[in-house]
Amino acid sequence: MDISLVIENAFPGSGDLATELDAEIRANQNPMELPGTPDFLAVIPAYIQWCIRNRDNYGQLVTDWTINSIAEYGRAKSNEVEYLNFKFLCSETQCLAICAFLKWCLSELLVVHEAQLKRAIKHWC
Repeated sequence: MDISLVIENAFPGSGDLATELDAEIRANQNPMELPGTPDFLAVIPAYIQWCIRNRDNYGQLVTDWTINSIAEYGRAKSNEVEYLNFKFLCSETQCLAICAFLKWCLSELLVVHEAQLKRAIKHWC
């Protein structure tokens, strides 16, 4: 399975946006700390694509923060908290793509917080 394609199919344009936002992602490694009110349906998939592309070099901190963010969004119980409502914005297909990314992280990345990933997978799948 090409995880990048799974994300692109669920979030069209995410690959291009990851390229476009490369400098911003490097400068703002934690997507939960982005200023203003980011468009989660665009920004989070861009971070995911960036993590996939950069997994073998610079990407560890961005990947850790992205996984942490996705885990936090998965734990949200209500869509009323705007900065945590990413999961509630996602369609079923998009939730499955996020789940596929988390499973990919668990199997493909060398350094991950396994317990956190397994909990996140339960919340997203």
